[in-house]
Amino acid sequence: NATRIDNNHLPFSIKSFDSLVMDNVLEHIQNPNDLIIQIKKILIKDGILIIGVPGEKGYQKDKDHKKFYDIQKLIKLLKKELNLIWMDCYQFLLFQNQNGI
Repeated sequence: NATRIDNNHLPFSIKSFDSLVMDNVLEHIQNPNDLIIQIKKILIKDGILIIGVPGEKGYQKDKDHKKFYDIQKLIKLLKKELNLIWMDCYQFLLFQNQNGI
């Protein structure tokens, strides 16, 4: 099920998801750190986060995009809270919550 989220607050119970998909979301958020912390809380231990972001051309086509993410920026943003376990050339990263919260 898709859920609209406002103000970086995720209205879900702690450890309630085994996987989450954020496809073309991060580039619309100016300061995503609080959202990443919320995601970590609602993922179960060893839960999976799948992230998709646009490439440079796709980023430039939408005036609502606030931040461009290449692979290094995504890794820097997420590896503080989550563990990178896989990525592919389409700028999709797969992180796993190994800490339980």
